[in-house]
Amino acid sequence: MPRLTRFVVRKLGAPGREEFAVGAMALGGRVVVNDDVVRGLRITPEQLREIAEREGRELIRREASYRGGRPPVDVTGKTVILVDDGLATGASMLAAVQALREMEPAQIAIAVPAAPESTWREFAGLVDDVVCASMPHPFLAVGESYWTSPRSAMRRCASCSRLRRRQRRRPWPRARPIRFAASPSTRPTVFRHFRCWTR
Repeated sequence: MPRLTRFVVRKLGAPGREEFAVGAMALGGRVVVNDDVVRGLRITPEQLREIAEREGRELIRREASYRGGRPPVDVTGKTVILVDDGLATGASMLAAVQALREMEPAQIAIAVPAAPESTWREFAGLVDDVVCASMPHPFLAVGESYWTSPRSAMRRCASCSRLRRRQRRRPWPRARPIRFAASPSTRPTVFRHFRCWTR
């Protein structure tokens, strides 16, 4: 039976440009930093430490809020499908992959609605499978690949998760479609609401 859960990762955003990732962190102390970006933006070690400490506190707070006191799902020997609203630099997903590998799953797959081709190729060599619904060219940002806000979709995902905990024996509610603003040649008509699960 598939299990839906959250694997919380926090982006380390550049000072003054928080949406631009210079790295990411996952629970357990796993931190991924893009040294080329850090050097290019002239981010000092003190700034990087401050960002990491701030995001570390937020990661712990969100993990406690999402889990509600429940223990993490044991993924040892299982297939794990990591799902995100899209990949740009891939820093957050890389942190998740590296942290999950320490838990010894049988396989790791990634499913995203949008990503640049270069990032897709990078992860294709790191995990067992990568599914990407669209690869817009040029790729400007994850949010530019949507006609509707991915943040509202994530709020709906959280709402569905709470509903699922209350109604364990009922099927998942149908999710509203998310439409993409990629070019007509690469745009899927509808991408159903994404879920993260293990089997």
